[in-house]
Amino acid sequence: MHDEIRDRGLLYLKLERFSEAIDDLETYLRLAPDNADADEIREQVVVLKERSRATPLRRGRSNSSRRNISSALVDVVSEPR
Repeated sequence: MHDEIRDRGLLYLKLERFSEAIDDLETYLRLAPDNADADEIREQVVVLKERSRATPLRRGRSNSSRRNISSALVDVVSEPR
């Protein structure tokens, strides 16, 4: 189950839904702190949080996000772990 939460967080990241991405990636890290990709995910969360301080986080879907859901999902699923 935690892999699905990570994948959804990465999908949110690709869709520029940063707040949701942070939420899911932090949940993943709580559930699987010792997974092989945990350090990489932690780094992504730090970068997202730093970025969020500089610019407001985007929440919700834009029209372009709706059009890109399928391609973003393909990217997330096909990325090596």
